[in-house]
Amino acid sequence: ITDGVFGQTLSVSPIECLRMIKNGWLLIGASSMGALRAADCNTAGMVGVGHVYMGYQLGYFKSDADVAVLYAGPRDDEATISYVHAEYVGRLIQKTHILASSDHRRFLHSLRQLPWYERAQELVAYKFASAHKCEDLAELFLDICSKSECHPKKLDALLACDYIWNLYMKRG
Repeated sequence: ITDGVFGQTLSVSPIECLRMIKNGWLLIGASSMGALRAADCNTAGMVGVGHVYMGYQLGYFKSDADVAVLYAGPRDDEATISYVHAEYVGRLIQKTHILASSDHRRFLHSLRQLPWYERAQELVAYKFASAHKCEDLAELFLDICSKSECHPKKLDALLACDYIWNLYMKRG
């Protein structure tokens, strides 16, 4: 399980995952809904993979709202940015710029106050730049957000695919 839909349809429930595990399935979760369910069901044998899963395991990510996004347009592009994606991009920028940790915590706190369906990328980029008192950071934030190699949910999905591939290659 990597991704799912919130709101308009029912998501994969922990009970469904537990039933699959009980019936002998190897269930792996990563990225978004999968990371949530892997954190819910890891004691029953579900395997979690990646950054997002570890965030839930460590208690850093707490709810569905941390991975939720709103989709729009003909290709169902992400119209909002998830908390996990914004947090990840913020940390990437922190590595290359001298930014105060207190300002970054203020940004993350303001992001948690914003409902997931209102986290438009431009608004989140503005909040990031505002928290760090540097307007130029908004454009950098948006640029990094657009790169697949800087999207933790996409990276986790690839990691899960790699995990499965290696597992089946070993089985021959």
